[in-house]
Amino acid sequence: MTKKKFKWYEQPFRWANIVLIFLTLLSYLTSFINPTFAGWLSILGLTYPILLFFNIAFFLFWVYRKKATLAFSTFLCILIGWNYLTATIGVHYFSSTPQISEQKLSIVTYNTRNFRITGQYDKDKQLEKLNETLEFITDKQPDVFCGQEFNISSRNAPFPNAIREKLSYFPHIVSNKSLMISSKYPIINNGEVTTQANPKQSNGNIFADIQINNDFILRVYSVHLESNKVTDDTENMELDTENLQTKSTWRTIYNILKSIKNNQKLRATQIKAIAEHIKGSPYPVIVCGDFNDTPLSYTVRQTNFLQDNFAKKGRGFASTYNGNIPFLRIDYILSDRRFKVIETDIMKEYKASDHFPMQSTVSWEFKE
Repeated sequence: MTKKKFKWYEQPFRWANIVLIFLTLLSYLTSFINPTFAGWLSILGLTYPILLFFNIAFFLFWVYRKKATLAFSTFLCILIGWNYLTATIGVHYFSSTPQISEQKLSIVTYNTRNFRITGQYDKDKQLEKLNETLEFITDKQPDVFCGQEFNISSRNAPFPNAIREKLSYFPHIVSNKSLMISSKYPIINNGEVTTQANPKQSNGNIFADIQINNDFILRVYSVHLESNKVTDDTENMELDTENLQTKSTWRTIYNILKSIKNNQKLRATQIKAIAEHIKGSPYPVIVCGDFNDTPLSYTVRQTNFLQDNFAKKGRGFASTYNGNIPFLRIDYILSDRRFKVIETDIMKEYKASDHFPMQSTVSWEFKE
């Protein structure tokens, strides 16, 4: 009875599954192709979480229908993108915690959107968000904190003096106009990584060399790559059935995708300079920040000589964007492969920004 009930579905489902597999495999290729040469194709990587969902649904359907060839083909398609899957969905629910050495370090990265969520700058609301964020950091008390868009208006209070007063247990702080690295351990050197991708860019990249102990120096990067500049559009856009029938909504969607495409080209240039700087580090590195790109992007792939701490020890959906685009991961903690990743969490209970903060703990047994 069951086979007869679903038999007429099989042919259109089979073709839909073939198209889905083709699009999924094509999305895997986006990380290998510089968006300078294939800008619109790079957009396909954004759809990976949706493609993954439908692949899993088709796999379960074909298993239920006992169609071994189709089930295997879909499973193989998912398996080919395993690295992308684990960077999108943390699967480490039952993995054992590695043996922790005495040498361990906790690090948090957070794009605070200059302590606002929506609307224009407002002194009282901005200071309220600042205090909320500082309370969060105080509660977590990481060894190192990396902030992006971590600035307050000069009309309100000087930066980072206002931060120093609240974070007295972080005696060492370096910053530029929108980035900061704060540490419990001494910072013996710091600097900026300059790129020529966009002379007018408001973002930046800084690093700090941190003396953990007599034997070990660590270099930490706080990175903020070129923004997509679509936050306001996505916040104002309502994707209900009625609005999807209007030309203005589709025009907005097109403009959003076009902005993402254009800025992916800028990030591809930025990451080249940053990756070269990282490779030239005399010390083991941890890279934190807002890449404004997904795990399937060309930009993120340029850092694959490092390990993705979430892929190593994350759990659940890795969405770090607290906005109207679902399942979007654009924030990362990457580390030298000699580190052992103990745990990595995306703290979605903290909603003071359009990003969620990330925390990761690593240990090591190597010496400088």
